[in-house]
Amino acid sequence: MITVEIRHLHHHADHWFVRGLEARLRSARLVQQDGDAVVFPWPGDDLDPVIAALREGKHVLVEANAIGWSTPLHRLIDAVTPSRIFALINSDRYLPSRQLIRQQLDAGKIGRPGLIRVYHPRVGDISTRMLSALDQILWYFGELPTVAFAHRIGREHDQIHLGFEGGGMAMATFAGFSMHSSLSLIGSSGAAYADEQMNKQVLNQGGSPRLVQMGDTGTQWAGVVQYFVDAIAEKRDLSSSIDSWRQVMVLSEAIERSIALGQAVELEGGPFHG
Repeated sequence: MITVEIRHLHHHADHWFVRGLEARLRSARLVQQDGDAVVFPWPGDDLDPVIAALREGKHVLVEANAIGWSTPLHRLIDAVTPSRIFALINSDRYLPSRQLIRQQLDAGKIGRPGLIRVYHPRVGDISTRMLSALDQILWYFGELPTVAFAHRIGREHDQIHLGFEGGGMAMATFAGFSMHSSLSLIGSSGAAYADEQMNKQVLNQGGSPRLVQMGDTGTQWAGVVQYFVDAIAEKRDLSSSIDSWRQVMVLSEAIERSIALGQAVELEGGPFHG
């Protein structure tokens, strides 16, 4: 039985977050201290508690969205104790709707991704939302783009275009005039759509569409923590999660460069490590 600490929760979220996890985890138990593993869902800007947990010899999982452009990743990596697992996970991948799309892709029911369209309100920390959106796009495509073009309209609207080898493309919009977010994927043999709602999702594979129950935020984070717990039990190497987040940050820097230059930026492409 692996014991897990959840650190740096927002106080108002402690109860529902922990309660939602406890009911769903397998072969793991939540504890308040002295856990085998430590999870930081919202570490904030101060990485010292994360580094302290790494130096304590803990297995550590950090919400990747907290690791932004200016974060010195080497500070975290240098603090990892040998034989311990350190992972950066974008929890948005574990939204039930995003998991359903991933499952349909893996089963070959959508085909090869051709177009991904992401829309998100431009509120809060735009770097966090942009990094999460880019990570999801690369996760679904399984590769890096060969060209990026982006433009910014005032302080309210960012538009990102990515081109992939073979003609695939992705578009991401961050606009300040709406509170709704969505992700659409068109593949060679099917399509999928997800938004911010956590109730039901329509699944249409020909014939009569059916509704799939999606779950809630507890389901999302239970998936993240269970993935981490299973990796610890199986002694799996999760260093690819760090490599993939580096790739996301490099792409975000290319996007900012495109905005500054007002022109497309060519990239090397290649496989995505996530």
